[in-house]
Amino acid sequence: MEQTFGLICEGVTDQIVIKNILIANFQNPDLFVTELQPLQDATNESRSTDGNWHKVFQYCESQNFRDAFQSCDYVVVQIDSDVFLGGELPEKCRLSINPNEKVVTIIEKITNKLKTAIGETFYENRQENIIFAIAVHEIECWLLPIYYPNDKSKSKKIVGCLSALNEALSKKESFYIDDKKPAHYQKMAKHIIKMKLRDFEKYVQANPSLQIFAREISQKTIVIQKKQ
Repeated sequence: MEQTFGLICEGVTDQIVIKNILIANFQNPDLFVTELQPLQDATNESRSTDGNWHKVFQYCESQNFRDAFQSCDYVVVQIDSDVFLGGELPEKCRLSINPNEKVVTIIEKITNKLKTAIGETFYENRQENIIFAIAVHEIECWLLPIYYPNDKSKSKKIVGCLSALNEALSKKESFYIDDKKPAHYQKMAKHIIKMKLRDFEKYVQANPSLQIFAREISQKTIVIQKKQ
């Protein structure tokens, strides 16, 4: 029996990106992925329950997180690191992050904070089944290698990603993504699942936090049959 995935994300657009990365990683368009947070309307993915970074923490702390493993073999928890760089956060979510720190250090700090929200004991028992997707500093950075495959300075960016992406979209697509429309993210993410495996492997290596996410997936014992 093939294994299944649940997504806990900041929003619908993040779910779209993560889902398409998973499909491309396993080369299986029929991969079973269910949206846990925010929940999506089955007939209209742009309608969903409230989503934001604080909802990610709330879900991780809830019984719903524990119950998710009754129907999902693996649960992906996504959050962007820019959440922790500004504004007043509740004490339990607060982190001391320097935007110039190494990407791996930033990700380690955030995953440790999420592990605390999950509960150390539960995490230890389920760590094989939990995958963290920490985008530094925003998930739009993970879309840059699609549009700048031969420009390392752009594809590995961790700041100014939205502007760089909009610059490429103005030339290659008919939209900008300032309004965060799910349909636009679907169109961008479709480029990922169209990649041949060799191109996909090159894609995930292009951006540092995306590379760490892909590495974490590879370290799990996930059995998925590739579609021929």
